[in-house]
Amino acid sequence: MGKPLKHMFRFALLTLFLLEPSALIFAQDGGYAGSFQRMGFGARGMAMGNAMTAVHTEGIYGHYNPALVADTTHSNRNQVDIATAVMEFDRNLHMAGVHFHLPPKAGLGLQLINASVNGIDGRTSSGYHTEMLSTNEYQLHTQFAIRFHPSVWAGIGLKLTMADYHPDIRRPVSFGGDLGLKVTTGKRFTIGFTVQDLLSAYQWNASGLFGDELQRVTNQKFPIRIKSGIAYNVNKELLFACEFEYRINPADFQLTDARRYNSKHVRLGTRYSIHERLSLRGGFRFIDLRYKKTPTLSAGFSVHLPFDRFSPSIDYAFIQEPNRIANLHVFALRLLI
Repeated sequence: MGKPLKHMFRFALLTLFLLEPSALIFAQDGGYAGSFQRMGFGARGMAMGNAMTAVHTEGIYGHYNPALVADTTHSNRNQVDIATAVMEFDRNLHMAGVHFHLPPKAGLGLQLINASVNGIDGRTSSGYHTEMLSTNEYQLHTQFAIRFHPSVWAGIGLKLTMADYHPDIRRPVSFGGDLGLKVTTGKRFTIGFTVQDLLSAYQWNASGLFGDELQRVTNQKFPIRIKSGIAYNVNKELLFACEFEYRINPADFQLTDARRYNSKHVRLGTRYSIHERLSLRGGFRFIDLRYKKTPTLSAGFSVHLPFDRFSPSIDYAFIQEPNRIANLHVFALRLLI
């Protein structure tokens, strides 16, 4: 058996080990607090189906795994990312991030995400129009990671998330954390593990909007995400990645017996550099197959501009949203400063 076939065989074995047979049985995945942050970060990761837990050759994106910010690929320059998404239904998504090297063996990442919905028709209980409303959510996410060994990186992330739902409702604030690990085996395989959104939850009181007689404290926890992934670099041009996520969803307050639907997710992604100035990407996400929800696909590219200063790249991604109810387009700019 030739070396390429041996590497592909090892990749398949690792994929089966990480995904396990139970990954073929999915539970229902409802809408839970903090959903905007689970859409991904930047055009590169979203184009690859967000299968980025173990990927460190596409840039430094601690949003997916805090251990990745220990990367030293561009040790004398800092990575800056700016991205925005064109979405349907009056929604907006904006992202910005920066990475700093902390010699000799550490790194620091910082990202800011904003999601909003505009054009909401406010009405009284009798159906009369009052005003047009909008909602906003913000997340400030920072990560610190260190290289304990050239092949073993570990990191921690801290998240501050805030929501602005209505002028008469006090803005709920959430504090949470991530833990991450990246292990490199040989020259081609990378394995990543992360646990995300620990302790994250929104809590607010709507008495300012509905009055004290309808006062009720609402507490919405974020799902806890346990992810494992592998990345296989066939060569400098071709990369394959896969990821399995076990999501511990909070009890559904809409169900009388407070049942919990923990869900399982599979993501696949690839990147192929057809030229030093052009890279292509694609991805698949498999969600809730038990409920016949179809997989969604994504695709994109990067144009690496011929400038030594800042080494700019223009990134684009096309993503099908869950249930294929809509599509979104992500445009991003990456700089090395």
